[in-house]
Amino acid sequence: MYSQAAPWTNATPNRILKTAAVPVSLPYIGMSAWDANTARFSAVSPPDPTTGVQYFCIVLDDGGTPTGMRYDFSLNPVALSGHSGAAGVFETLADDCQLSAFNGWTYVIDPASGGHYFVCAASATSPTPSNGLYWLCLTENYKFFPPMMQVYQPTSGIEPQGVWSIGETVWFTKQDGSLWQVLLADVLTNKTTSLQQISSTGIVQGIVTDATAAPACYVLSAVASAGGYSLVEFQAGNPASAVTIETGFALGTIKTTPDGAVWKVVSDLNPNDLQQPKSEVALLVPSYPVNGRNPAWIDPFASADPSLYPAGLTQSIMDAIPLSATDILLLTTPNASSYALNDTGGSMVWQMTRVGIGVFDQPAVPLHSYSGDALTAYSQISQDLIKGGPTANDIRAQYSQMSAAQAGDYVTALATMTVPPTFSNKAAWSGVQNDLQNELNDLVSSASFWSAMSQVVVVQSQIESLAASYVANALVIPTTATLISSTARQVNALNIASVTAGGAGSVLTCLGGILAVTAPEGAAVLGLFSAAAAVVGLLCAFFGSRNTDYSISVSDPAYYISAKLGEVDNDLGKVFAATQDMITSYAAAATRDGGILATVGALYRNGTWTANPPDYKAGSNEVPSSFQAYRDGCVHSYLQAFVPLVTAINLIVVNNDQQWNTYKGKPVYVSPTHTWWNTMGDNYKGALLQYASDSDQSKPLGQDLDALLFTTLGYSYAEVFLQWNIPTTPSWISDE
Repeated sequence: MYSQAAPWTNATPNRILKTAAVPVSLPYIGMSAWDANTARFSAVSPPDPTTGVQYFCIVLDDGGTPTGMRYDFSLNPVALSGHSGAAGVFETLADDCQLSAFNGWTYVIDPASGGHYFVCAASATSPTPSNGLYWLCLTENYKFFPPMMQVYQPTSGIEPQGVWSIGETVWFTKQDGSLWQVLLADVLTNKTTSLQQISSTGIVQGIVTDATAAPACYVLSAVASAGGYSLVEFQAGNPASAVTIETGFALGTIKTTPDGAVWKVVSDLNPNDLQQPKSEVALLVPSYPVNGRNPAWIDPFASADPSLYPAGLTQSIMDAIPLSATDILLLTTPNASSYALNDTGGSMVWQMTRVGIGVFDQPAVPLHSYSGDALTAYSQISQDLIKGGPTANDIRAQYSQMSAAQAGDYVTALATMTVPPTFSNKAAWSGVQNDLQNELNDLVSSASFWSAMSQVVVVQSQIESLAASYVANALVIPTTATLISSTARQVNALNIASVTAGGAGSVLTCLGGILAVTAPEGAAVLGLFSAAAAVVGLLCAFFGSRNTDYSISVSDPAYYISAKLGEVDNDLGKVFAATQDMITSYAAAATRDGGILATVGALYRNGTWTANPPDYKAGSNEVPSSFQAYRDGCVHSYLQAFVPLVTAINLIVVNNDQQWNTYKGKPVYVSPTHTWWNTMGDNYKGALLQYASDSDQSKPLGQDLDALLFTTLGYSYAEVFLQWNIPTTPSWISDE
């Protein structure tokens, strides 16, 4: 219901909680610089009906015949069948002529054969016609020579100036500005059976659909106005219904995607103006006139959290390739060095920024408002559901406090409710009843998700405390031990939480697996997680706790590790408590926006966002299997933080003829010497050193640390000795 003209509410597998931006790389072949046509003629495919995978194409112009590059949404080049060596390149060559300039691109999938087709409107050299509609099968298998582009020219006068597709229907305009449509099957066989003209006006800029079972299409067109053009939109075939979206419109700046999104991309690739590019990227909201709302351009990045979206990024965009309503590739000024012609090699990459629009940052979709008979019906239905008297006539006011069970009861009651005999406007009643039925169904799913999230966070907190106790028992220091260094060492609770949050037990998925698919290692930063996660609530808390100091000082002359772990545990307890508050806040916010409510509900129902709290009794040492990896991650993080504070090491590189490092004091224990090689062939030897006071010559740690780390927990020698920052001089010596 609330997805009409709002493709950003689609419950697709890549939906994330909050808007985030990550660096990515887009590989390409040849010696091409990014130019004004590279993104302008990008074309995005609908999902493949068999695999669900989507693709997109861009233009490569090296000064000769323009060529295309095809990618999947993981930004991997996709070669033509049987020609994997081409690395995604396809040629725009036609029999007896050469394409010289494009007027439009589109990507069509044939529902009958499953074939993928690139269709373009292009100018060509002789023979005539100079303009035409050309197509190429991207999934045709060939061995030696790439397939040639074919022209659709069953009758004279078909000289398209722009081309789009909705499903299997190809739309194009002629040089006289007239709008036409034809089925892909007729394009492939050069027939006119389905060819027909569609009433239009102005210079067509794009076509979108409402994505219903019997889809209605909407046309975006530029009509001449004083001093330029105005952008208008109307239902296909009915230009008289046009509404004005913008005056002073620039031709050729509209990009549409198969999910029904309409983007405006005004690029600025002036190399002399990189400090303040005058580019513009905007999203049309709604995508077409609906429910009394006329479309308007919005900044889709305005609500982004600065820590997940580099400050000022919206002011430094140079160009953009929209992939959907919530997924867009940006060429920004920090990427500028990669967009110019680079002749250092035959295979290169453009550095890009990929932005995912978060569910809680997506454009607002208001709940339907009512007046007249519809408002009367709403008040009466509310009273019948709430059963709280005549003043209890607003069921939506209770959404934020409503449990899934309560919403389910209301769904059941609504299903059996009939129009009162005295209510004459049955259509108004049915419309409101249908709205509330849909909203309450979404509320059942949404409330179930947030409730389960809350329960999971409780278990997460309990398991983290269990891990802290385990480590405290493993690292016991005698009361007479003294910390040598007077410099305070810091252990940050949020760092520990962030490390453990990605464990398999918490089912958190890094954004790197969704957006930053070709990002450099480590590009996904703290907080960039998909809410396909049972413990996405921890992410919520990060937004509320970034400015809070959760660092624990360990510069005390003497202390117990258990006490310091307790401090970290307590501070993490604050994070978990803040998480619960944030979950409550998000759950309430979801009930006030029809789009968010529908999106969260659908994401929970389709299994994209999951929350499965295990059966766990507080205080039990039996960790649920689904949280075993999370517990292990907590233990690992705590040991990595505290072992360097209580242990020293001897470390040498054998093939460099090094000697053992000298150490101070008298170690009560030196572990067996461990030997390993790194990937460069260097041979290392290392040993752990543990200290105690003269009065206590037993090992100062509760367990044999060597056996604990390398045997029980199975950590690698290379990790512990080379990555844990363990000092080569002891932190602890006897004070006697």
